[in-house]
Amino acid sequence: MTAGGGREGFTRQVARDRAPTASSWELRVQLWTERSLSLETAYLGGSSKELLSTTVESNLRANLRPGWWQPFAVLGLGWRRYDARTVDAKDNTIVFPLGLGLQVSDGPWRADARFTYRLSESFELIGNTSLDTWAVTVRVGRAL
Repeated sequence: MTAGGGREGFTRQVARDRAPTASSWELRVQLWTERSLSLETAYLGGSSKELLSTTVESNLRANLRPGWWQPFAVLGLGWRRYDARTVDAKDNTIVFPLGLGLQVSDGPWRADARFTYRLSESFELIGNTSLDTWAVTVRVGRAL
């Protein structure tokens, strides 16, 4: 189990103009951490002055190298809800996370950093534009 945070933002300029880069946080559980393929489930949140987001996602994680440092790639499926803070608007969307990262381990302790691109199927909340996002996050935790 790991917890951490980072920054996230929209990839399209129209969306960035209305909701700039946000702070993010997450709690992530990974199963079968020592295998070449593992599963992750995560609760994520993001907050800016204009927008609040909540996400639940599950990923298939390919651990690319065994050992104390481990590069990895993720591919998944999730649900994200957006709530606007300044107007009465909200949106629910399906997201498809794609990411690359690096994990380092020392016994049961884990730390990782990753870049994630989340494709979104929704175009409704901000001016009929894509709600695709990027995120850079860092987490620490312990194997249970």
